[in-house]
Amino acid sequence: MNPLRQSIKWAMSVLLPRRRWLVSGRGLAQNAALTFDDGPDPDVTPRVLDELAAQGLRATFFVVGRAAQLQPSLVRRIVDEGHGLGNHTWFHREPDCVNARQLADEIERTRHLLADITGRDVALFRPPQGKLTLSKLLAAWKLRQTVVLWNVDPRDYRASPDERAEWAARYQPSAGDVVLLHDNRSASLDLLQRMRPALARIECGLIEDWLQPKEFSRHGTPSAQKRLQEVAR
Repeated sequence: MNPLRQSIKWAMSVLLPRRRWLVSGRGLAQNAALTFDDGPDPDVTPRVLDELAAQGLRATFFVVGRAAQLQPSLVRRIVDEGHGLGNHTWFHREPDCVNARQLADEIERTRHLLADITGRDVALFRPPQGKLTLSKLLAAWKLRQTVVLWNVDPRDYRASPDERAEWAARYQPSAGDVVLLHDNRSASLDLLQRMRPALARIECGLIEDWLQPKEFSRHGTPSAQKRLQEVAR
């Protein structure tokens, strides 16, 4: 992420309530949060779930709608085993190829599917690549979604085995960390296994546990939107 976008992201974290925009839970939580994107995958996701169970960890899975449609039993297993569920759009298309209306349609389509599968509403949303324009952000908020990004990225999608080993040995988890992983890649499972000693030193909880309903209003507050627009300029 370029320095300007990084600065905007963190400024928004200061200005906006975490029910609207969450990058980390630092200062708010005593635990860390593991998050997995791009699944469910019929091969990798079950093994990730097995590893999480072996380590006694809970995580939040941001699922892609069309993948969830093909693997409803895995979505149910995620929920049944005490993990959190989030929305990662229907197609996971390149951000530049999707306008605000199309993004909203994908969020809603995935949301309805997850409700049909699990019987619960899913209000956590992570945009592909973490990229949003102001119009897309406001579209997500109109649908009462909490936008969840991350502050720890081991880049499991491109790291070599040696790089994963080095990163896992170096990582010192902190309360409030939101760690980005992917449950459609075996590299993520390898990294999760290598992280076991580090994760044993801190409790891993769910994103939804950090959110306070009183901070969220259906249409948002004009002051919050004004602050966002000022930051985005």
